[in-house]
Amino acid sequence: MLFSGKSATLTASVSPADSAQAVTWSIALPADGSAAGTKISAQGVLTAKASAVCTVNVTATVKENPAASDTVPVVLRPAETRKVVLAASTLRMENGQQTLLNLDGVYKVDGKTEALIDPDRTPAEGGYELAVSSSNSKVVSVGEDNTLQAVGNGTAKISVSLKDGSAKAAVLNVTVFTPVQTIKIIAPKKAVAGKSFTVKAEIEPSTASNKAVTWKVVDGPAKITSNGKVTENKNAAPGSYVLVSPTLKDGSRAQVEGGAIDIVSAADSFQIEEDRYRGGKIYGVNYTSGSDGSLSKVTLFNVDLPANEIFVENAFPVNIRLIREGAQVPADDIQSQVQITSSNNKVVTVDEDGTIRAVGKGTANVTYALTDGSNLKKTVKVTVRIPASSLTITSSANRMLYDTPTIAAGCSAKHTISFGDGFGKPDTKASDVTWSVDLFTRDSSTGLYNLPLKDEDALANVSINKKTGALSVKKGIAAYTGTSGYDLQIAVRACAGDGSDVQKVIRYDVVRDKGSRIIPCQETVEAKADGFAYSYFRVDGWSYDITVTSSDPEVSSFYKMEGYSGDTMDNWKDDDGNEYDHSLMRLRLAWNKPGTATITVLLNDGSNTKCTFKVHVPKEF
Repeated sequence: MLFSGKSATLTASVSPADSAQAVTWSIALPADGSAAGTKISAQGVLTAKASAVCTVNVTATVKENPAASDTVPVVLRPAETRKVVLAASTLRMENGQQTLLNLDGVYKVDGKTEALIDPDRTPAEGGYELAVSSSNSKVVSVGEDNTLQAVGNGTAKISVSLKDGSAKAAVLNVTVFTPVQTIKIIAPKKAVAGKSFTVKAEIEPSTASNKAVTWKVVDGPAKITSNGKVTENKNAAPGSYVLVSPTLKDGSRAQVEGGAIDIVSAADSFQIEEDRYRGGKIYGVNYTSGSDGSLSKVTLFNVDLPANEIFVENAFPVNIRLIREGAQVPADDIQSQVQITSSNNKVVTVDEDGTIRAVGKGTANVTYALTDGSNLKKTVKVTVRIPASSLTITSSANRMLYDTPTIAAGCSAKHTISFGDGFGKPDTKASDVTWSVDLFTRDSSTGLYNLPLKDEDALANVSINKKTGALSVKKGIAAYTGTSGYDLQIAVRACAGDGSDVQKVIRYDVVRDKGSRIIPCQETVEAKADGFAYSYFRVDGWSYDITVTSSDPEVSSFYKMEGYSGDTMDNWKDDDGNEYDHSLMRLRLAWNKPGTATITVLLNDGSNTKCTFKVHVPKEF
């Protein structure tokens, strides 16, 4: 159906679908002239002109095949003015609600006369089809049969017009809201007479549209402002109470919880005390209290170290001590009278009972504040550190032959320290490390150095710098080494010093003196067919801890050092004329190709004593 003065575009579908043949358009008008002036363009645009209700026949014909055509009738109606009338111009919907569009009707307007059009008529019979749309489908969507669905808080305009364009659109302004179900009053359970405090309204659900409230005092000696600030009468007697209540500003109703506040006397004292010894465990790393005896500083780790189940390094329980009228307030009541907050929850969180818990590295202030209007509060500064997961000690003394480095009487050694990062990058510093030193003698029955030597004279020959860890060994220690030269060990202990109790021990074999000579038995060693060359040598010191280097490792390189119980050389005398009978030592070297390499052997006792010899590998090998 098409009204006079209106246009519509017709389309023709040519079969088969992939045909690209063009069509021509023609129109047959009624003989009575009721559609005179109606025409159709080459593009299929039909423009109506009708003086009465009539029917025109529109035909589409394939240009290249006139036999292929199709004709459709189109009803034309004289021009009309129509009007869409809604039952109301505004509508409030609760989020999630669904309702049908409420239409008063569509009217035909003729001057001052409006006639209701029968909604059951088809458009061809003079009826109509509605066109309904929403300006914001995230607030209101339009479904089948023009159903309105509220999907989100906000506002939207619903436009209602006619598909034939004969009426101006009517607009329905829709507001979608989520109602308040419950108002929970956040207020102190106790308050001191004459003091002020602020109450708040916690709205449920949190998505409610209109949360604004006004306040009033329902009962009790107090007054309240519109923003919830309560001031109690200074003459109010302890034991009495005040009851406050909120009202939603939009006039809606909701369930209210709470609002009763007991009036109490002022606190005699308020302190936060450490409770780190709880349930058989020890909490925290360390802590300090202020001059008033209240907890002031706490240090924690970001982890509970696994080394000792007794210690819990990432938490710190407290006792909240509140005295009113000379009596301790019970723990259950204290939680309702103290507000506990952390200045940085990424560093520290706090349990309801006041227990401090470490989360991440940094500092944060934990505040314990009375909610009774007295403004009494205590603040604890909490530092959270990342501890070292392990320690590694590196000695300046070389080690090679034995599992422990060697140090001679009268020598010294330096130490460097590194920290494990198993719990994150530690903030432990080398200056935090504490150093100590002990002596151990060998148990002849086991061969282990597990017998502590407590002789003060012996200990006086060994010292360690407690800040740098530098080890110094006096010559007098030689008197305690025994004739073998390997009956004494020095144990150097490093503790992280960050409270983690992480420590490491490095041990030294102690020899009587530094060697002044190391003499090979041969100047040149011939390689053997078994793939090795063997060199024998002697030293006049007490250390057989050596470093071996080769001038050409591709010819020959160090394999291992071996003790040898064969022939001995003449006894050597030390500076005091003492003679020592040492066994020969054998050095095994691997060879790889013919040639000659120079081997250097360095004593690792601090004397810088060294010797050289050659290894010759024949061409026939």
